[in-house]
Amino acid sequence: MLYPQAAIIASATPLPLLLPLPSSFSTPLAPGSSRIPYPFCLSLSLMHRPIRFPLPACLRAAFGTVPAAVALSLCAAVLPTAAPLAPQLAAAQTAPATATASAPTTVSDLKAWTIEGDAALDPAKPSPGNTPSLRLAPNSRASLKLRDTDGSGKITFHVFDDATVATPDKKKSVGPRWGTTAASGRILVGGIMYAPFLQPAGSICLLDTDPKDPAAWLPVKFLGTRASQPGWSKWELEYHPEKGLIITIDGKLVPTRHFDWNTSKAEGFNGITFYGDASPGAGAQTIYIGDITHELGPPMKVKPGSAPSIASANTNPAAAKPTPVLTGPVPEEETDKLVAAGGKPVPAKMAGFVPGPRLIDDLKDLRVQTVEGYDKQHPRLRFSPGDKEQLQQRARDNPALWEAVIANANSVRNAEPPSPQWIREGTKYWIAEKIESAALAWFVTGDAAYKDAAIRWMVAHCKQDIWGDTYRPNLDLIASWYLYHISIAYDILKNEMSPEDRKIVSKGIADHARHIYVDADPRNPQQQIRYDQNHTYIPNVAAMTAALALLDELPEARHWLTRSYAILRRSRYVQNEDGYYYEGFGYWTYALNWHARGAELLQRATGEPMFNIPVLRDTWLFGLHLSLPGTPGAFDLGDCLGWGADGKLKDMRVGNYSMMWEIGSQNVAAGVPNANADKSRTVADMFYKRWAERDYPSAAFLYFNPAIKAAPIESITPYHYFEDQDVVAWRSDWTPDATVYLFRCGPPLGHKAAAKFRQLKDWTMNAGHVHPDIGAFWIYAKGAYLAVDTGYTAEKYTREHNTLLIDDKGQAMDGSYHNDRGVPYEHLDGAKITAQYLSPEYGFAAGTFGSAYTRQIKGADLRRALLMTKRYLLVIDDLQSETPRKLTWLCHAVEPFKPEGAAHVSRLTDGNRAALAVIPLAPTGATAAVPRAEATMVLAGISPKNGKIAQRGNKLTLSSPEPTSKTRFINLLVPLAADEKLPEIADVKDEGTAVSLTVKWPDGKSETVKLDLTWKTGSGPTGPAAITVK
Repeated sequence: MLYPQAAIIASATPLPLLLPLPSSFSTPLAPGSSRIPYPFCLSLSLMHRPIRFPLPACLRAAFGTVPAAVALSLCAAVLPTAAPLAPQLAAAQTAPATATASAPTTVSDLKAWTIEGDAALDPAKPSPGNTPSLRLAPNSRASLKLRDTDGSGKITFHVFDDATVATPDKKKSVGPRWGTTAASGRILVGGIMYAPFLQPAGSICLLDTDPKDPAAWLPVKFLGTRASQPGWSKWELEYHPEKGLIITIDGKLVPTRHFDWNTSKAEGFNGITFYGDASPGAGAQTIYIGDITHELGPPMKVKPGSAPSIASANTNPAAAKPTPVLTGPVPEEETDKLVAAGGKPVPAKMAGFVPGPRLIDDLKDLRVQTVEGYDKQHPRLRFSPGDKEQLQQRARDNPALWEAVIANANSVRNAEPPSPQWIREGTKYWIAEKIESAALAWFVTGDAAYKDAAIRWMVAHCKQDIWGDTYRPNLDLIASWYLYHISIAYDILKNEMSPEDRKIVSKGIADHARHIYVDADPRNPQQQIRYDQNHTYIPNVAAMTAALALLDELPEARHWLTRSYAILRRSRYVQNEDGYYYEGFGYWTYALNWHARGAELLQRATGEPMFNIPVLRDTWLFGLHLSLPGTPGAFDLGDCLGWGADGKLKDMRVGNYSMMWEIGSQNVAAGVPNANADKSRTVADMFYKRWAERDYPSAAFLYFNPAIKAAPIESITPYHYFEDQDVVAWRSDWTPDATVYLFRCGPPLGHKAAAKFRQLKDWTMNAGHVHPDIGAFWIYAKGAYLAVDTGYTAEKYTREHNTLLIDDKGQAMDGSYHNDRGVPYEHLDGAKITAQYLSPEYGFAAGTFGSAYTRQIKGADLRRALLMTKRYLLVIDDLQSETPRKLTWLCHAVEPFKPEGAAHVSRLTDGNRAALAVIPLAPTGATAAVPRAEATMVLAGISPKNGKIAQRGNKLTLSSPEPTSKTRFINLLVPLAADEKLPEIADVKDEGTAVSLTVKWPDGKSETVKLDLTWKTGSGPTGPAAITVK
């Protein structure tokens, strides 16, 4: 224990304390009796300093009732709390008299407390320690004064939150609070707060405030998400005499990014206080506090602002390492020797690039040549000194885009740089863009305040040797964001900086660029690089940016440029070739925009057009066809943050879509055929209207080109087939009432990746953000997301998607985070779309994907065919197996599925109350699939195995009653409006090679459908379906 309690020890020292004790004090003290509740402690004074010590049980029982008295000479000393009291009495050991502290105390009565309102001990609600808890009804308060002056010590207690949302709709109100008091009347309390800027169910916050202030409850500090289920949480507030206030919740340290004691006014504490819920109305909750203990320490030796920052619980103490240096000749040095000897290097080119087996093969004699005069001026990375008037005019012509830049710039101008620990942790690393915005604001306006602020922030960051202290320090995303934006700001402001500041920033950029350069040592024959993955190409774009910024200062910067160029070139080579981004919508602009950033910088530096590759040129197709007219805004394939902490779907807001403005504009300027710049602008404009760019406004401002006119959305075909990825998207139209389907039946990285993987011997695939959802479908209709996905998960299971299970087994490495690792890519590459037909009337797709289950299920042929129309989706599934197997069909929705006649219906309870009906058509009778409706539970999280069990909607499963070697499931999925009745289904016929049925709608219309399952792509202009409407 940090704060040992005071003990009673026989004393032969001066200044004895005389205490009359009952004669029964001769009774031996029981071992372990040192942990006595606070109400049974005496307080003495020694040299005007309070001393508290516990009384043993024998003394408590006899004190005040026995007339005899004993004079005992005592003194206060400090001994470890964990030791029993009896041995302490026997051993008169001396300890520092300055560290006096009380014994931990648990509430056993409220006699010493100040109570306001309905607050009382409640035996009916035992604490985790199995003692009565303190019940606080709404608008009550319970406080305990522990001493007259503030000091150090520790407060520990449990809080029971029943998950009641006292104030829905994000209206501002004050919930229950708990924490410490100060002698000045100030309090420091955690609690549940409600506000428009917090989460819908309320958020856990911290308040350092004066309750007498009319605005006492406004300055909230967000700590985290409130638990969605009732339960206890353990809080500990430790005022360390030399380190300051340290707060933990359930054993996890509150990091400085959420609460930095150095910026607070909490100089110590003198008591405990708990507030009941102050939310208005009858919805206010009752909370319970249990297991309250405290330890009182000496006066605080530090005050806010003077203590070292408390490190995050995740800080890696071994993270600080010297800047790495490669030993021995590296390929870039060999090229330098070649040039010095009069040899000719291999000029770097993207066009026509054919990679060698390994990175070192590409680097042999490679030299990245910059255009003449490139390194003779600053700025040069994103614009030149002569562009100032053009940018000033752009700011006048596009005030909304420019105001966003100024808003970010002002947040730097009006604030001091973050603390060193905050920079090292980098939890909100993306705000480094604000440094670039401030530099750009100075360049356009000439306002020196922006320049000075940007330099202050750059210097603060570059003084830190660690960028990102938890995962791959100095090598990963945090370091990349810092390095990129600081390099660009340095390029803009270099000539305006003092020599001292310029030296600090230049050294900081160089040191961090070296870490990334050294990490990918091509001489290592065992080196494997994940060229496809954003954690590879993002750091190398950042290192390349640093190299271009320092070309005129450090000769070695050309080495960084060459290596990052070579890695980026291989990364571009392995990306999808149909415009699809394999990591899904959640990572689409977040990650892919770094390829656009790299292309922008390299094109300016080398003069070579860089945007004419499919993953960039055609990325508008991905953004458009995965988009949805309503919440969550897009199909959430792969790792997406589409589910909120409250278990509800939310908008998947994206930024950096402005890359499509730049891609289209640059490809037009380069004369690229079929650049589709007008369509790229259409899609970028669509996202800008939904979610104006606030995180990366500099890029949006610089990328927007009004000369490129947007194509009318109605002129774009509302369906598309991504051939390499084998994804079909079909929608009825571009109106808000559109019906939209998606079907995926291909490998994680596309089919062409298989040959590339054999070609690149140092490439390790990384499809960690791809889910085992081959063969899955998604549905948006009636203004709602109806057949949904499960979002970002720490363990990825096939059962969490709208696909199939065989004997309850899933695809590839089912249940792992990296679903593709550990299985041959051929197993996944065997999944493919075998036929597809897209027209305004309907869409059709058929695929085979049994090979994806090979690791657990061998010899199974699994096929799915879909007929997609405005009013329904017909799904036909076939399983053939060498041995009898059970087939399980899966469909996920937001609300539970409930039987309604022959259908299973999931009806939304809010919004437009649309519904999805699943109508099983085959098999029937004794072989009919067995239905089961249940909640969809996942391990929610963003890293392997590190997650929490959470509900992500609900699911319906239809399973074979018995194993069979051959079976066919036929299901009709019908989206319904709130007041729309189910259709009647008649004349269902399964002819083996064809399926037909009649749908009778409640409005009197009927549709007769016949679907030819043998139809092949291109075999006829009319397609596989004959649909007659009467």
